[in-house]
Amino acid sequence: MRPDLSRATAPVWIVGPQVGAIIHQLGSSETYINSTAARARKFDFTDAWFPGSYSRESIADHMRYFDYWLKGVTNV
Repeated sequence: MRPDLSRATAPVWIVGPQVGAIIHQLGSSETYINSTAARARKFDFTDAWFPGSYSRESIADHMRYFDYWLKGVTNV
């Protein structure tokens, strides 16, 4: 399966873990680069994939982001 990401319009927030100076997941960066039709795009680089991405603060940030872009909730 090779979706055409240039046609995807849903908001995107990618969390890409790093190992040293190299981005660990090529798919994360390729998704961000190729999702050019997305209404909103965000890419976070993190050294702490676990548990940082699942912290209460991180989940709350993601909820606010997607509530804003998908539901139109004014929360910024």
